Amino acid sequence: MRKTLLLLLATVITLAPDGSAFGSVGSGQSDKSTTARELYVPFEDLNVILEGQPRRVLLSREEYQQLKKAAVTEAEARPSRDAAILAADYRIDVQSGRALITGELSIEVLVPGIHALPLDLAGVGLRKAELDDGNAPIGRSDEGRLDLFVSGKGLHTLRLELVAPLETTAATQVLNYRLPTPAATKVRLTVPGDVEVKAGAETISRELDEAGSVTRFELVPRRGDVSLVMTLNSKLLRQERIVVARSVMVDEVTQVYERLHATFSMTALHKAVDTFEFRLPEGFEV
Repeated sequence: MRKTLLLLLATVITLAPDGSAFGSVGSGQSDKSTTARELYVPFEDLNVILEGQPRRVLLSREEYQQLKKAAVTEAEARPSRDAAILAADYRIDVQSGRALITGELSIEVLVPGIHALPLDLAGVGLRKAELDDGNAPIGRSDEGRLDLFVSGKGLHTLRLELVAPLETTAATQVLNYRLPTPAATKVRLTVPGDVEVKAGAETISRELDEAGSVTRFELVPRRGDVSLVMTLNSKLLRQERIVVARSVMVDEVTQVYERLHATFSMTALHKAVDTFEFRLPEGFEV
């Protein structure tokens, strides 16, 4: 009787629907629709079974079971994300023509290694960024997005200093921005004078500090682009007069004379106006 050596191969042989056999190196998880088989093959006949599998390794049963168990455990325990922003606390300080935004973000790294964490920023300029006690390594991706490179499993703190332009119209002041907004986010807003938030965010609380002549808000955070519309400072409205003037002019030219027809419409937005004066160049008759 021929002497054979029976070995357990680290190769899973599956049966296809047509009955043919094919093999693949163990990957930790197999499709539920396939059936795993153990084949005991004489040592001298291994080349017939493995000729289509140039990448292979020969293991004992104990080593194979340990590796298989470790692969399944690691696949089940690995989190869906390598790193994530857990919470954010923003303070927006509106000044003349701009807004200063400071933010403190709590970041958790779940998997060891260096990871690129996207920062959803738009409409703002980055002045300063600190990660824990040092400068934050931030780069720009091919898509133009800012990415934070963070390493070290555990919790980290990212501190940001941002600036955004403030658009002021005849009746409102508008602040446009987009910030990273995890589920646990706080947004606090400080605006000079007595103002109201008209659109762009819901207000949790409003406090008027008459001594400091500022209004403080706590806003409901919103994800994505935010266009925060506020009224003008009431003190500013009492000090400055704003009038919107519209005019239509028609020039009538004949062989004898030239006549200019003009219609003016004035609207006083802030503070009352008693009279309007019009000056004509020399040579014109009314």
